[in-house]
Amino acid sequence: MEFDSNFMQNLERPPTRNNLSMVNIIQLILMLYLGCGAGYNLYSILSQLKFSLSNLLEILIDSLLFIGICISFYGIFVENNGYLKGGFLIFCSGCTILLIKIIIDWLKSGFSFKSLIDLLISLFIIYIIMKQIQHV
Repeated sequence: MEFDSNFMQNLERPPTRNNLSMVNIIQLILMLYLGCGAGYNLYSILSQLKFSLSNLLEILIDSLLFIGICISFYGIFVENNGYLKGGFLIFCSGCTILLIKIIIDWLKSGFSFKSLIDLLISLFIIYIIMKQIQHV
């Protein structure tokens, strides 16, 4: 399967209010999926008030994802590249730690379909952010 140069140019341009291609919309939807899931997970962990080492790792990951998506969307709406770049980097670091956690969970407890979907989405988002970060 070959991609034309227009697809790669759309992939490398970061999303803004004025520049929303189909690739950027898909990226934002996938980031929103991970960010909202992280926000819900963060709320459920913090409402239980039971902290263990694994919960602290989940709090770290979910905080990075949730804060990263909030700052990224704020940067998109106010069209400030500093906020957009900072949000992308925070979100990307959360995705990277999420990848490590998913692999460790696979080694400990086995394979699950939801974790595979999260792994693929995280890899896709990390790839796109690394392509776009040089243009922000």
